[in-house]
Parts: sequence; structure tokens; C-alpha cells
Amino acid sequence: MGGSDMTTTSRDSEASIQSTVLNAIAVIKNIAPATVSLDSRLLSGDGAVPGLDFDSLDGFELAVAVEEEFGLELEEDMDLSRLVTVEDVARFIFTTLEGRP
Repeated sequence: MGGSDMTTTSRDSEASIQSTVLNAIAVIKNIAPATVSLDSRLLSGDGAVPGLDFDSLDGFELAVAVEEEFGLELEEDMDLSRLVTVEDVARFIFTTLEGRP
């Protein structure tokens, strides 16, 4: 297993997916990965948990990263409004991959 194939299969652990999502968001927002947590909100924070202030371009970049890293094709009309936190994004990817044949 010498290469660094980033394509993820449904056998990948949720922790691995979480780590990949955390790093992708850090790159998109140009911030240190340590400043992003699973509890981080994609939009504005709620006082107790900081927000990442995602805008539409950030959302597009994250969608492209998800498609490239995990081989998922996201439909344009998908309702992703329920994805509030970084953990929500990781869980969405994990459950989608688990549902694949």
C-alpha cells in the first residue's frame, strides 16, 4: 500500500473521513487545521461554538473537494441546509458512502 490514493470507499472509517473533511475545510478557509473542530459551524457561530463564516464560494469549494476526495457526485439541487457543523458534513459523507453497493 505505497501510494496515497485519496479515493475513499465505504470501508473507510468515520474518523478517517472526519480528518479529511477537517483538513479540506482548513485549506478552503486558509486556517490552521487545529482551529477547526467537528463542532465548528459552517456559517456563523452560536456564541459557544465558533463559526467558519462559509460563503457560497466556500460551499462550492467544499462540494468539489468532497467529489474529488470521496468520489461522490453531489446533485445541484440537493438540500444541504441540514449540514450545520463540520461533523454533519463528515457524517453525511460517511452515510452516503455506506449506502453504496
